[in-house]
Amino acid sequence: MLDQDCALLQAEGVDLVWAPTEEIVYPPGYQTYVNVERTTQVLEGAARPGHFQGVTTIVAKLFNVFQPTRAYFGQKDAQQAAVIRQMVHRSGISTWMSSCARSCGKPTVWQ
Repeated sequence: MLDQDCALLQAEGVDLVWAPTEEIVYPPGYQTYVNVERTTQVLEGAARPGHFQGVTTIVAKLFNVFQPTRAYFGQKDAQQAAVIRQMVHRSGISTWMSSCARSCGKPTVWQ
C-alpha cells in the first residue's frame, strides 16, 4: 500500500514522503495524547470514543515535526476540521488552517 501511494505521489512531483514506523511515532511506553474535550463528545466522537484523540495527537505530532505555515483539511469531515481548528487555536500552534472541498485524486497540500 505504501509503495503504491509513493508511486502516485512521485507521479505528482512529490519529492519527499515521511513514513515513520509505529515504533517511531509511538515508542514503547508512550502515554502523551492530545484531547479536545467537548467538541469530540458529540456526533462522530460519541460513536467512536478515542477516535479524535488519535486524530489530534497525530496532527499535533505532524505540525510539531514539519511546522507548516498552512494546512488544508477537507470539508467532508466538518467535525474533524473543527476539532483540529480548536486544537490549533487553543494550543498556540501558528499554522493557518483552511477547510476546503476535496478534489478527488489530489493529496492534501502541506507548506
